[in-house]
Amino acid sequence: MEGEVRFIYSLLAYISLPIVLAWLAYRGLREPAYRTGWGQRLALDFRTVPSGCIWLHAASVGEVQAAIPLIHALREEYPDKPLHVTTITPTGRERLGQLCGEEVSHSYLPLDVPGAVRRFLNRMRPEVGVILEVELWPNLLYQLRRRRVPLFWSMDAYLNVR
Repeated sequence: MEGEVRFIYSLLAYISLPIVLAWLAYRGLREPAYRTGWGQRLALDFRTVPSGCIWLHAASVGEVQAAIPLIHALREEYPDKPLHVTTITPTGRERLGQLCGEEVSHSYLPLDVPGAVRRFLNRMRPEVGVILEVELWPNLLYQLRRRRVPLFWSMDAYLNVR
């Protein structure tokens, strides 16, 4: 059943890809920052993605803000390990740059289509992942599980679970 559901989800993701890309292009007309990072969103541009890193995903500004203490703690505990942060929005990317500068590398999280996710993870080969948001990305989660990448998912801030 799980495989069938993921197949249907993936099929719908591929079918909706032109709509998502058109939406990003439309956003780019109003907000120039959306005109960049297309290669990263399709996992075709790997220039900023280090291999064998600690990976954090912080979708937007709020998650980036919440991730800063963790980023600093990881940099202190593992100074020789590359730290890569993905975001979805340009504002998240901008805030990360303001707060961390060159301390971490950044890319956009690829769109959740199987090919893009595989290309991204093949390049990055994370040793561990931390997701700081509540959205579900079934293909990303599937590929991480398949590759046995330890994953920490922080939903406490959203669900007030203590």
